Amino acid sequence: MTNKLKIPFSEKIKFIKIAIKKNGGILILLCFFLFLGIAMIWFSYRAGVLLMVAFGIFVTGMALFTIVYTIPSSVMHYYEKEVIKKYGAFTTAVITKKEIEDHSYIDDETKKKVEEVTYLIEYTFEYNYKHFSAFSIVENKEFYDQLTIGLDIPIKYLKTNPNKSSVRMRKLKNSFKKKVLA
Repeated sequence: MTNKLKIPFSEKIKFIKIAIKKNGGILILLCFFLFLGIAMIWFSYRAGVLLMVAFGIFVTGMALFTIVYTIPSSVMHYYEKEVIKKYGAFTTAVITKKEIEDHSYIDDETKKKVEEVTYLIEYTFEYNYKHFSAFSIVENKEFYDQLTIGLDIPIKYLKTNPNKSSVRMRKLKNSFKKKVLA
């Protein structure tokens, strides 16, 4: 696509603030560990305890690594969601694939199974005579089970970059509620 979405600077700042708020808890935790690591380095160095200096460097390095390599992609994800929410166009897509990713495991301490399951749907839609495909996560199993391959679902996408799209989950869930009540 050659045309580019022109977003006012004030809107960009607003979207960035929302994206950072969505990551606020982890950012606060990482800043705490960053501060802790720097404090450990400072006080250990002044006391001459080199092993604690090394540990402080490790803690600081892990916090910085996480901030540099994971937070930007997460912030970008939420930023794009906000852009789609504000500037996206409405259409329908067709579910083409359903997938369950099971990452469950047995906890070593409690010997109980910890379930970590992700329910994914793949959908396709057409824009300007081109087909686009994307994935979306469905939060709960009961709703996921109601979705069928070939079902039309409401989505929102960016006309300037149709590869950026999201399922309108609230509208989709409401349409199922209406079918049940009818």
